[in-house]
Amino acid sequence: MSAVAHPSNRPGACTELARTGHTEEAIAQFRHLLTLQPNLDIDPETEVQRVADQARAQDLVLEARKLAVIGEVSNAAAKFQEAIRLDPELNFDAKQEAERIANLVPEGERLAKGGQIKEAIAAFMKPNRLIRHTRFLHDPEISCVVMPAYGVMPGI
Repeated sequence: MSAVAHPSNRPGACTELARTGHTEEAIAQFRHLLTLQPNLDIDPETEVQRVADQARAQDLVLEARKLAVIGEVSNAAAKFQEAIRLDPELNFDAKQEAERIANLVPEGERLAKGGQIKEAIAAFMKPNRLIRHTRFLHDPEISCVVMPAYGVMPGI
């Protein structure tokens, strides 16, 4: 296997280091990669900063979504705004996105109150899909358990 073909000598390995917060290692790996592939048009420091900023922006978007779901719209909008500043590829209005997400839970509750159980469950699932890797507070089964006053039965 040639030195260039080794998996650690690929740009993807360098960006993974940067994405996971190992910036010094990523810069060193990029510099080593440039000795093996001098035709690459990469500035190690700039590339590592760009990747680290994108990773932080992704974390901020997830935090913002969590805040919006629990109704903290202004805090969510601030997190979205910081994410947009870090990653110029994000293209949405921070306040509108926070409000859109915050309105997903009341939509499910309105549908449940109206007896539209399948539609309510589908509405409650929207925030679940937005907040990956976490168990959402408004899990449809949990919401069904706590909403008996609206005729919603557990396990539906």
